[in-house]
Amino acid sequence: MREPGDGHAALLQLLDSLGEVATCSPCAGLNIADLHFRPDLDWISNEPLLGKELSSRLRAIYKNRSTGRQFYVRSCAM
Repeated sequence: MREPGDGHAALLQLLDSLGEVATCSPCAGLNIADLHFRPDLDWISNEPLLGKELSSRLRAIYKNRSTGRQFYVRSCAM
């Protein structure tokens, strides 16, 4: 039986395999006026759920995301 932390460890291993996240310059911003739907990203800060290290890594990736065109895709059940 797998432990709850196994998924976190697998995600951290995947992130490690992708290499370091470069510091952005300039950093991408989120212009609320241009959005039809705002992505719900509060979960990446949920340390009790994700653990401190995974949550920190996900926040760093989000903070240093590409300044190119951003898209938000949401799946919906039919």
